[in-house]
Amino acid sequence: IDETEGGCLLLATSNADAERLFVKARQRYGRKRLVLAQEAGNTSANPELIRRFREDGNAILVGVESFWKGVDVQGPALSLVAIWKLPYSVPTLLHTAIGGKTRDAQFSYSNECMHTRLVQGIGRLLRSNSDTGKVIVCDGRFRKVIARGPLPQMSKHLPLAFRNG
Repeated sequence: IDETEGGCLLLATSNADAERLFVKARQRYGRKRLVLAQEAGNTSANPELIRRFREDGNAILVGVESFWKGVDVQGPALSLVAIWKLPYSVPTLLHTAIGGKTRDAQFSYSNECMHTRLVQGIGRLLRSNSDTGKVIVCDGRFRKVIARGPLPQMSKHLPLAFRNG
């Protein structure tokens, strides 16, 4: 964030993580930058938050679920997407039923869902052909995901190259 000119979208996978990220960002950057956060369970406020974020051009916006796929900010107002944790879903009975009866099938389905959501999150940065910026995945498990090979959805949909390091 310190090295970024333009807005920063911090994507969390839980309201608790989002609240912690918001508090830390406000403590560290509150005097220099506008710091906004999505209210837990209140998606009706999202358009106003996104409008303020876009108009400021240098703000920090913390969001959860709907922000992984519901933010469209073209140009330099968004230049960094920071993903706090890989967006794995909490296993549910439906998740298990769709994924299959074996552990391998369930793991495969879980990874496929995570890949799709990760690509959606990264896609917030690239809304037009002229958009550029950086993506940071803060979750240490990302190294293992990349080591297994390119993410299928990412290689099809996003012209990005990642370096481990």
